[in-house]
Amino acid sequence: MVWDVITTLSDNLYMSFENIVTLIVFMGFLIPYAKDYLLGVVLHFLAFTSLFMAFYYHEMNYTNPAILSLIFLVLMCISLYAQHVSQTSPITGVT
Repeated sequence: MVWDVITTLSDNLYMSFENIVTLIVFMGFLIPYAKDYLLGVVLHFLAFTSLFMAFYYHEMNYTNPAILSLIFLVLMCISLYAQHVSQTSPITGVT
């Protein structure tokens, strides 16, 4: 029953099941950005990493979640580095 709905949706949108799930996860995890940017990036990273592991385990197309998890990992590192730089003293470099 549920699988019929998913395959019908997949056929009508001309997208694979993996891309539909990735798009739904991406749009669903945009909500935490309203509270805090770093929280949203961390949750996106965790969601796409979990999605990558699930697709890999079930031998599905896992490239999109893998690439997106790496992108959000880089964004998270840049955000944390910017916070670290803003908290250190410009003269001594000590917190």
